Amino acid sequence: DSGRAPERDNRFFKGLYQEIASLLAERGEALFGLEGREHTAQVESDLRELREARFRYGDEDLVQLNTKTERLRELREDSRFLPTLFCSPTMELGVDISEMNMVYLRNVPPTPANYAQRSGRAGRSGQAALVVAYCAAQSPHDQYFFRDPKAMVDGVVKPPSIDLTNPDLVESHLHAEWLAATGL
Repeated sequence: DSGRAPERDNRFFKGLYQEIASLLAERGEALFGLEGREHTAQVESDLRELREARFRYGDEDLVQLNTKTERLRELREDSRFLPTLFCSPTMELGVDISEMNMVYLRNVPPTPANYAQRSGRAGRSGQAALVVAYCAAQSPHDQYFFRDPKAMVDGVVKPPSIDLTNPDLVESHLHAEWLAATGL
């Protein structure tokens, strides 16, 4: 005998987890009002636009949602307000949700340019915005910026550059031009 008490299941948590698992197993059941939806470049543009309308939920968005009820049904998409939108880093480019007032970053972006792009999604309609960057990962990158956040927020954003002597780039561009010229 090791002198330790025998392990026992915690009935409360076991019951809680079993209840949550059964709720999640039921098709269409919303747990705590949460709804998970993908919002990436892999989502069809009309579906992504509908999800953004559900997130913004302004007057124009409600009109759009009300006129597309059949399409929503085909896509198995609800028309109710979507209070939270979780996105991949692709959200940093090409999406304008002006009413967004908070951005939560799961980790510190790789560069100040990425930080500016991602945090710049919030506060576009002139209202104050909150940006939270989670630094709990023990990676040297996250820990460095946790200790010196100003290095990320005020960091240097390098302009994009292109190497015009890159043979892969030149070859790819020439192939694209050739294909466009042939009309294929």
